[in-house]
Amino acid sequence: MNRLIVMTPRHRRFLPAAILLPLLLLQPTRASAAELIFPRRLSSYTFDAHRPLAERVTDIPGWLLDAWRRTDDEPRYRVYRPRKEEKKIFASALAELPGPMRSALEDRLIGFYFVENLKGNGITDWVRDPSGRVFVYMILNPAGFRSTLSQVLSI
Repeated sequence: MNRLIVMTPRHRRFLPAAILLPLLLLQPTRASAAELIFPRRLSSYTFDAHRPLAERVTDIPGWLLDAWRRTDDEPRYRVYRPRKEEKKIFASALAELPGPMRSALEDRLIGFYFVENLKGNGITDWVRDPSGRVFVYMILNPAGFRSTLSQVLSI
């Protein structure tokens, strides 16, 4: 039994939408990676609490670097990878931290990110895990490797 469907003028005005809607739903999303990242969620970061502090020196995620470029209105921010000698200096400084501070960092520090041309000496910011515990990351200016303490304190 075949039925003939008759389109009335009232129904015809919905025809373009009925044709286009399924096509629009099949289109890939154009969301950028930054729109899919939640900067205050620990799940947006790579975090391993078992890694020694000195091994948490890593490249800042691109989306986070872009966010700080916008925040500070500084397009010249770029990833800095400390040289072997600089990593040794940094590891030595971490080893000299007071025990309670080192312990807190071991438990809650996501990573140390070095950023060239950073305004100031560094930035510390926080994120949370699903239970609400606070974790931090540090963005550091590598100029400290090339400067005296007096120069670093006056950046």
